Amino acid sequence: MTSGNTLLLGRDASAYRTGKLLERYDNVSRRHATVGVEADGTAWVRDEHSTNGTFVNAAPLRPGVRAPLRDGDTLRLAADCTLDVVLEGRVDRDVRGGR
Repeated sequence: MTSGNTLLLGRDASAYRTGKLLERYDNVSRRHATVGVEADGTAWVRDEHSTNGTFVNAAPLRPGVRAPLRDGDTLRLAADCTLDVVLEGRVDRDVRGGR
């Protein structure tokens, strides 16, 4: 993801980049969370009033409020969709389920 952009995470068709990747997680909302990177490279996540919550390093996020993301953080959508945060042009890691 490039600076100045956002990405919707969820199972909805409008989340065209992540919908297919996340469709197997039935507890992930259709419009679960949004991640973004500011022009200065600062990354963030915002829970989009999801049913089962968004978590950064196991801490629950308040719906509609941006939370910072740092390299090495763990982003969890609902109970079992876990993503590792990789910033600064490093290669993306995998998405793991069933934790």
